Amino acid sequence: MAAKQAIERFIEWDPTFASTRECILLQDLLAALDANDEDMFLDKLQEYDQMSKLDRWKTAVFLEVKKGIDAEPDLT
Repeated sequence: MAAKQAIERFIEWDPTFASTRECILLQDLLAALDANDEDMFLDKLQEYDQMSKLDRWKTAVFLEVKKGIDAEPDLT
């Protein structure tokens, strides 16, 4: 997945990125997408939002991504 590769590249460029809340959030969201788990996706967003409020743009983007969870067939 391109998003996983991008995160890995960012970590190569800046190893401290791996321990940031943003990196952890992105990795958790990707895991939820891989598992096709909408509840996990929303839980991780809510956890993050409780500590750092997501702005409208980020919320809109994440909601669009969440829609993809339902649209993708479960191939397992």
